Amino acid sequence: MDLWQWLPKESELDEAGMTVFRHQLLIFLIASSFLGALFLIPWAVSTPPGPTSEEFLSILFGIILALITYILRPNLPVFTSWVYVLGSLAWFSLLSTKLPEGIGFSLLPIPVLLAGLLLGPRAGFITGAIASFVIFLFPHSFSEMDMTAFWIALIILLGVSGMIAGNSLAQVDYWERTLVHEQSRSISQLQEQRGELALVVEQLDQATERLARANTELTTARYLAEEGRTLKERFAANVSHELRTPLNIVVGFAEIMHLSPESYIDVLWSPDLQGDIQELYRASQHLQSLVNDVLDLSRINAAQLPMFRESRGIEEIVSEAIETVAPLIQQRDLTYSFNAPSGLPRFLVDRTRIRQVMINLLNNAIRYTDEGSINVDIKLKSEEIIVSISDTGVGIPEEELERIFDEFTQAETGLNRRGGTGLGLALSRRFVEMHGGKMWAKSELGQGSTFYFSLPISGRKLQHQQVPQKDKSSLVNALDMPIIVVDPAPSMADMFSRYLGERVILGARDLEEAAQIIQEEHPQALIINLPPDIPEKEWLSQSSDILKEFDIPVFRCSVPSPSWLHHVSGFDDSLTKPISREMVENLIKERIPPFSVLLVDDDPGFVRLLTRFLEKIEGVAEIYSAYNGERGLGLAREAKPNLIFLDISMPNMDGFQVLEALENTPERKNMHIVAVTATAYGEKTLSQKAPYLTLTQEKGLDTTAVLQLLKNSLKWVRPDYTAREDKSSKA
Repeated sequence: MDLWQWLPKESELDEAGMTVFRHQLLIFLIASSFLGALFLIPWAVSTPPGPTSEEFLSILFGIILALITYILRPNLPVFTSWVYVLGSLAWFSLLSTKLPEGIGFSLLPIPVLLAGLLLGPRAGFITGAIASFVIFLFPHSFSEMDMTAFWIALIILLGVSGMIAGNSLAQVDYWERTLVHEQSRSISQLQEQRGELALVVEQLDQATERLARANTELTTARYLAEEGRTLKERFAANVSHELRTPLNIVVGFAEIMHLSPESYIDVLWSPDLQGDIQELYRASQHLQSLVNDVLDLSRINAAQLPMFRESRGIEEIVSEAIETVAPLIQQRDLTYSFNAPSGLPRFLVDRTRIRQVMINLLNNAIRYTDEGSINVDIKLKSEEIIVSISDTGVGIPEEELERIFDEFTQAETGLNRRGGTGLGLALSRRFVEMHGGKMWAKSELGQGSTFYFSLPISGRKLQHQQVPQKDKSSLVNALDMPIIVVDPAPSMADMFSRYLGERVILGARDLEEAAQIIQEEHPQALIINLPPDIPEKEWLSQSSDILKEFDIPVFRCSVPSPSWLHHVSGFDDSLTKPISREMVENLIKERIPPFSVLLVDDDPGFVRLLTRFLEKIEGVAEIYSAYNGERGLGLAREAKPNLIFLDISMPNMDGFQVLEALENTPERKNMHIVAVTATAYGEKTLSQKAPYLTLTQEKGLDTTAVLQLLKNSLKWVRPDYTAREDKSSKA
């Protein structure tokens, strides 16, 4: 049986236990030193004064023991406790032989008590046994009476007391060490959590800094976007006049020569000349369509080109494209073929976009084919039409087939030496996808290429018959039902057709005409386009008869229209270049003949073009021309024309100044003044009127329909806090 296993060891104590041992040992060291001083001071001052050499060595031994205990206490508290207890026992035993009347033996219970308190009950028992043995060794130290039994009993009593106290102290020590351990662990956890919190705070500071930087970058990007949009609009305003006016002249004269050659008296129109003029007219119209799209992109916020779908046959569009590039095919000594089955259905398609797709694909085939042929085939498959353009050219590697549809990308097989921007195929695929179709290619290097694109025909236009109102329920598919747009300006119906995609749009100049169309066509809805400043009661009263009779959904919107330009700027109407003969005819067809026309524009070529248009219109009596504002104002006052085409952008005196000068004259009430501009002046001016949209139906709307309308509307509306922030910063 190992006695030492009952005693505490250094290795068994944690940091908390070591700390408790150090504190207890320090307390007992101070207490025992104080107690020793109480015993030694009286003895030291007794007669004869001063200790002997042996006594001095005893005192020195006690001092050295105290110093050793104090030095070893921090690192070895258990070992130091044993040294202190056993050293004290030896020191007191030595003193008991020197002090008179057995005073030294009165000190022996102190180590026993210290052992029990510091090292536990078992250590106290061992120390008590040693102290009792010392008393038996020196019985002669008692001079008057034998006090051995008394001291042994006292030591046993103190030993038992020490054991009891030591046991209690051990329990307290355990609690204290447990508490210290828990506190240490809590402090450690707190320090770890504090470190983690500091890390989180640092990360939060970094995230806040990144967020602030991102907000700054976002604000900068927003202002750059606004600046870019402004520059884009300014570019459109500046370039459109320089680009559209000469292009309008080219297209206009090509149209006159192609459609009205009889306008040129005594001119011999040979077949070759007529063919050349036809090609010039077709190419100029296509170029004009593309230019219109490019300039429209600089004024709209949409990220895609608007679609203008109309009922067309695909073979008609493909034939036009082939005829356009036929001279290029002949110049390269190539042959071509076009195969299409009969009876292909007509469907809703953007003619300009698909024609551009065909021209791009045909141009690629011509560019990369040195000899051989180009074949165009159309096939009807289920609910889609598939068009293929194949050639016998150089071909494309298989790994490049998908990449060639990326913007500004060409196949790396020497094809890039043949010219091109690498943008045509990307645009073509985008145009096809806008129709709901897809485009792909097949090719083998050195064996030619075949490009395919498909167009769905599920949205083909239906022929609306005049059915009685009682059979209105037969029109069950709302997407196949037309929509009526009520606006005095005929161009507004075309504008709605362009932006509403596959829907069939029917125009009406007023509600009376709209009511007649409703009876004939049974439309899905009625769109009434009115200026935004008209009171709601007024426009509701205008449409109340239609609401009660037909119970048709009525949208009231305020999309900028030339018909209400007069209320904003004083002009009666506006025309935006390019201007066609049809536009001029629609504008003046309600004039009561005979009437006179004044043309005021600083471009003589454009004045000459309008003159050609007007010469073939019945009812035009006289045509006056002026090439600046001053001359135009003079002719207006002198000739008093019924209709004035007035360019608003002229040097010195512009169209606004001419209008202002005529505004207060008696002749103004008999003049219909049309603003002519190469920019979207009318739309820009009218868009400042805060347009809005409302929907009304006599019997109310279904709750589900209202919620769905709200859901779809929220995709397109958003607040604008930029102006508010700008005002706040300026304030």
